[in-house]
Amino acid sequence: MKIKQIILFIFTGFIFSQADHTIEAGNFFYTPANLTINVGESVEWYNVGGFHDVNGATNTLTGNSFNNPEDFYISAVSGPASIGTYTFSVAGTYNYDCSIGSHAANGMVGTITVVGDEVSGCTDPEAYNCDDNDSYIFQIGATVYDNTCDTCSSGVPCDGFYNPEATVDDGSCRYYQAPSDDEVTFSTGEGVISIDWSGFTPPELSIIDSYHVQRCVGEGCTWVEGTWPFNSYQGTSIDDLFGWENEAEEIKYAFAVKYSNNPYWGWAISSINFSSSDSCSAGDVNSDSTINILDVVSIVQYVLANVDYNEDQVCAADINGDSTVNILDIVALVQLILGG
Repeated sequence: MKIKQIILFIFTGFIFSQADHTIEAGNFFYTPANLTINVGESVEWYNVGGFHDVNGATNTLTGNSFNNPEDFYISAVSGPASIGTYTFSVAGTYNYDCSIGSHAANGMVGTITVVGDEVSGCTDPEAYNCDDNDSYIFQIGATVYDNTCDTCSSGVPCDGFYNPEATVDDGSCRYYQAPSDDEVTFSTGEGVISIDWSGFTPPELSIIDSYHVQRCVGEGCTWVEGTWPFNSYQGTSIDDLFGWENEAEEIKYAFAVKYSNNPYWGWAISSINFSSSDSCSAGDVNSDSTINILDVVSIVQYVLANVDYNEDQVCAADINGDSTVNILDIVALVQLILGG
């Protein structure tokens, strides 16, 4: 008769349990020992016999923290009785044991895996980000590019914007990074401005389809030849054939980066001022404002390691703009002097 009452007590306990899942606890066991649930679901531990607790804080065997996403502990009770219920609100893997006596050492341990709802979106924090939404308005010449997100103010990232709640990357990330002042160098020759943005470091997870460069004088902008929107220019330097020497108005260069996920090149654009005083004159290594045989002799001496050059001289001696001064630059300078 006593056994029937115990069974009835346990059965009624299960009926009135409001938990989503139930784990039985007995002498040296939790059943099931491994359980997978969803975020927000609850688990009840029911003691079918003995004296047991549920310890999800400190590993009884090692004395170290379980390092669960959240610690939890339910005090021991004698069975048959419900030990208690816990609701799991953070996804992750939870380990626990019974801290009474040598129960854990005898195998009374368990694991609960809590699975969160998958949220698809951009998971790269280097992408467009609602935290910096106000900075995504760019003006190039007379054209304004407004790439801000209308729904950021309500906490909802637009397509391609970083979503801190996304758990699965859907490949939609859009990027705004374009070459900045300290990543671009200019050098000049007669009727040419050499532009180098090899110092530009794009976001690690981004894919670049092409670069596009505009020269802007006043409010008018012109594409540098070979970098029009329909081109797929992937170099990081280019020569702009332009008579800059007699230009009275300010010259700027706009750099547009076409990332694979961006709708078009205008989603990543920057503007950098060109100043001839900040550039070197290709070929004029002795800075006498004349390019002649004396410059050739000087470069020869440098290539032979007979003289040292400062940064400006190295810039002027690198005629072909390949970041190396060698015999090819000497040949190019001779051709330049001969008008070839």
